[in-house]
Order: sequence, then C-alpha cells, then structure tokens
Amino acid sequence: MITFELKPSLDSALEGVFEALAHSAFAHRSYLAVDVRSYKDSIIEDERIIQECSRLGIGYITFEDPGNYETFDIVTPAKLNEPDPYEVDTFIKTQISSVNQDELREWLA
Repeated sequence: MITFELKPSLDSALEGVFEALAHSAFAHRSYLAVDVRSYKDSIIEDERIIQECSRLGIGYITFEDPGNYETFDIVTPAKLNEPDPYEVDTFIKTQISSVNQDELREWLA
C-alpha cells in the first residue's frame, strides 16, 4: 500500500513529513506531496523538507497544478517498508468502504 500526505504549501510541509512518517506503520511506501506554487523564494524550507524526508525514508513529491500530472516531480523516492500485515488490514478495514474493498479484491485477483 502507498500513502500520500498532501499539504497545500511549504508552510505546513514539515508537519506533513511527520504525518507521512506515521503512515509507515501500515504503508509499504509513504509520500509527502506539497503544492509549491506559492514558495518561489523558499528554497531553504524546501531543502529542510528534502533532508528530513531522505533521513526518514519518506518520499517527497512537489507539484504546481494538482490537475496536471506534468507538474508533479518526485524529489525523493520513498523507502520500501515491511509493515505488519495486521496493521495494513486494520487500516484498510477502517479507512476504505466495504464496496471499495470488494473492488480492490477484484483488481488484485
């Protein structure tokens, strides 16, 4: 399972790093995705996010237009985790509707 923590700007991105890290309890890969339209001069903040994501194994994605995949950039890839299968199953049961769980089963069959 891959999870994404989305943040609207760099102002909340550092918080998002640690929220994405919490996902690693039940995710195989965790990413932080940040809308970077508003931070033209915030290179220092971006470098800190890159450093923390790399240190913690969190993937970091930036984007300028959420509706256009051409603007997405994977800055750092996420490290592969081996979460406890029970935690993955619990997450799926509590976060995904039973109808969507059935769809997932069909896709994986």
